[in-house]
Amino acid sequence: VVYRFALPEKYQIHLESLIKYCHTQNAGLPLTFLLGFYVSLVVSRWWSQYSSLPWPDTIATFLRAVKMKEGGEEEARITRRTIVRYCLLAYLLCVRRLSIKLRKKFPTMREVIQTGLVTEAEVERIGEEDSVRQHGGSNWWMPLLWSTEIAENDVNISSAP
Repeated sequence: VVYRFALPEKYQIHLESLIKYCHTQNAGLPLTFLLGFYVSLVVSRWWSQYSSLPWPDTIATFLRAVKMKEGGEEEARITRRTIVRYCLLAYLLCVRRLSIKLRKKFPTMREVIQTGLVTEAEVERIGEEDSVRQHGGSNWWMPLLWSTEIAENDVNISSAP
């Protein structure tokens, strides 16, 4: 309606040439194809990251199967619990960045401390979420690093076949 009755003929010609130009520029790859490709790439990268997280139940099963030395059962139990706790903490920190429900349940590290998954000293080592100055980026991987260090330093775990 605006084109037919409100625009002078000069502007109608300009609008027609703009429409023709847009039509010729749109003749390449369709925008929906490009957006679909981009979304597919982002989702596959996210899924790859998520899939590379170790499942805590697999780790717990492996740790339970490790044979302990006589008399060291209590120390071994504490080591297993710490490693699994760190794996669960890493999951929480990673998924909390993506899940609104989890973010509402644990908006700060104070709530995570109350669950017993992390101590005050460990929170200081982890720092604030996305502390670029401290870690160069995200911090969800730090508990996995700690659990790896514990496993490497434990004679029973590191010498397991």
